[in-house]
Amino acid sequence: MLHLHVAEQAGKVVGFVVFQVEQAPETPVHVPRQWVIVSLIVVSRDVRSRGIGTELLRHVQAWVMEYGIPEIELQVAEFNTAAIACYEGMGFRSRYRHMGWSVDDEADVPGGSGPDTG
Repeated sequence: MLHLHVAEQAGKVVGFVVFQVEQAPETPVHVPRQWVIVSLIVVSRDVRSRGIGTELLRHVQAWVMEYGIPEIELQVAEFNTAAIACYEGMGFRSRYRHMGWSVDDEADVPGGSGPDTG
C-alpha cells in the first residue's frame, strides 16, 4: 500500500512524499526483513532549502518508528547534491551503488564495447 504525506504552506501544497512498506520473506537465498522505500519526494522549486524535504522525511521516520519498521531506503541521482546533503544530514548513508548504462554512454567508454567478455 502506498502512503502519501503532503506539506502545505498557506493552504498550498508545496511538497509531498510517497512511501511504501516492502518485505522480503525468508527463503533459501533471502534473509527475512521489512523496510520502507521512499519512492518519491518532491518539493516545489520556489520553497526549496527551507526544510520542507526534511519535514517530509521526518514524517516517514516517525511513521516507521510508530510501526516498528527498522529501515528506510531511497534513491537519489548523483547530480542532486542538495538532496544528498539533506539526506546525509538526517543520518542516511549510501549502502548500494545503482549503476546504469545507455547507448549515449558508449562514446565515453574506451574501446566502446563494454566489459571484456573474451
